Amino acid sequence: AYSDTINQGYISLPGGVRVGVCGKASCEGDRLIGVREVTSLVIRIPHRARAVGAPIRRLLHEFDYGRGVLIYSPPGVGKTTLASIIANMTGSAFEKLNAVTSGVADVRKVLKDAEDRRIRQGKATYLLLDECHRWSKSQSDSILPAIESGLIRFIGSTTENPMASMTPAIVSRCRVFQFEPLTVEDVEDALERALADKERGYGLSDVRCEDGALRYIAR
Repeated sequence: AYSDTINQGYISLPGGVRVGVCGKASCEGDRLIGVREVTSLVIRIPHRARAVGAPIRRLLHEFDYGRGVLIYSPPGVGKTTLASIIANMTGSAFEKLNAVTSGVADVRKVLKDAEDRRIRQGKATYLLLDECHRWSKSQSDSILPAIESGLIRFIGSTTENPMASMTPAIVSRCRVFQFEPLTVEDVEDALERALADKERGYGLSDVRCEDGALRYIAR
């Protein structure tokens, strides 16, 4: 159904959602004429198209299908926070490693603990790997069987484009999400919804704001 747009390197979906298609490119000179042997997808969702909780539900959906997740964004967007929220929501254990300071031995310890936890407590384990683009091929290979078997639910966070900075074996087993910083308008919109929400906000209280007050707070 999407063969024409796949050849352009992306798929456009309703609501402004765009899915980038990654694979081996067919070119004529410097011009892209198609993408063949698709290996992975990058999903971009506009801020205004996101329902409350939608990013978390979408990430959990990926784990249900036995995939890992790579989150690509600038620093300070909330990659680590989101990973810990997901683990807490699902009642799972949460482990964190930094690719700069950890090695294969650290990975093996996390995997052993995850296996023990699954056998004894029936609990899943989420592993967040910060700066995952800094891992070598041998380090990446050490975790592949655990991702494939579902022993761990892998979340890699990076400030570098994983398509160019990570080993294809990891990328092909993960769904890539690109996060963007919130704008002043996004924060202002969230504050307005908090004031109006009668269940989780101040909708039942007589809270009023002067013109420009919310924008001042949002900045």
